[in-house]
Amino acid sequence: MGFCRILFELYNRTMITPERFRQGYSWEQYFARIRRNSELFQKSYDSLELTDEEIEWLRRLDHTTHVMGIGEDWCPDVYGNLPVVARIASYNPTKIVLRIFPRDEQENGESAPYSEVPRSPDPSRFKNHDLMSHYLYGENRSMSIPAFGFFDEHWNEFGKFIGGRPRLYWHWIRKMGKLEAIQNRMGEFAIHNFGREMFWEIRRLLEAHPDSGTDV
Repeated sequence: MGFCRILFELYNRTMITPERFRQGYSWEQYFARIRRNSELFQKSYDSLELTDEEIEWLRRLDHTTHVMGIGEDWCPDVYGNLPVVARIASYNPTKIVLRIFPRDEQENGESAPYSEVPRSPDPSRFKNHDLMSHYLYGENRSMSIPAFGFFDEHWNEFGKFIGGRPRLYWHWIRKMGKLEAIQNRMGEFAIHNFGREMFWEIRRLLEAHPDSGTDV
């Protein structure tokens, strides 16, 4: 194994440990600590529509994936998309193990107000910003949420979701501009899409598991 590959393996194995992963919240625990928008979180969770084939595919997964999620309850992208991942995991919770880390959580267990959070990670003040620093998005290295890391049984990261929203949405934003995309395309699409665009991206990431045997 080459030196660069050794460094790559060491980086992935030390990004998160089993002990640190267990410090995250399950979906039920995270939902219980939500202070804002709980009804919108629940609506996104309940609205996801999957086919019988998709549900059966999730239930047949036999290799463990640890999914680390990062979010905050004030963020529309979080209450729109994080519950979709939680619903996906609910169909096979022993193989799709989700733990959620509030991005701006402080040592007292409370998240700081959005106005008090810097635009770049500050692990000295926020206990999960060290994790967030691995999932920054775009040229501006923004702390967009939700973000997800996908790890195999040996805690090697094999996939990540960054940017807070599906790639199709970012395509529209770049093509149309953020305001027009949100007002004239993304909102209407989300009403009829019921989380499926997010599901397709997460399925593709799950299929990238090194033991899945699927080419992606």
